[in-house]
Amino acid sequence: MRLELKTIGVWSFIKVSFFFSLVFGFIFGFLYAIFAGLILTVLGGLPYLPADEFGAGDISIGFLIIVMPIVMGIGGAVINTIMGLIAIGIYNLIVRLVGGLEFGFEPVASSPSGTNFQPAQPTPTYTERPTPPPPPPPDPTPGEPQG
Repeated sequence: MRLELKTIGVWSFIKVSFFFSLVFGFIFGFLYAIFAGLILTVLGGLPYLPADEFGAGDISIGFLIIVMPIVMGIGGAVINTIMGLIAIGIYNLIVRLVGGLEFGFEPVASSPSGTNFQPAQPTPTYTERPTPPPPPPPDPTPGEPQG
């Protein structure tokens, strides 16, 4: 089965892109806050560097853990969604000129247990001819008695 992707829906893309960017932005913001907080703590504790040079005296790890996920989640979601909208706008314009992406799909038989560890069987190239139906019974002739 061959399918072709002709257009990408703008509203469906906005919903999915914003949600995924928001979730991953919060996760990466949290990880970034922990990593940056540790670096600032280590650099602020070195005896030969003043603590204020790297801002370790002004920013606490707790503040980073609260603020960075929010900033990276919302900011990343907005920026990624806008960039994606530009990309799908360009894709939808190009599709009108040259055609869409083609995808090929093949049916896969599933096993009774729900998992499929066997490779898909090739489709047979022969076709069976159906057997013809039996001929109808002969019509009774007008001179014979029916009964």
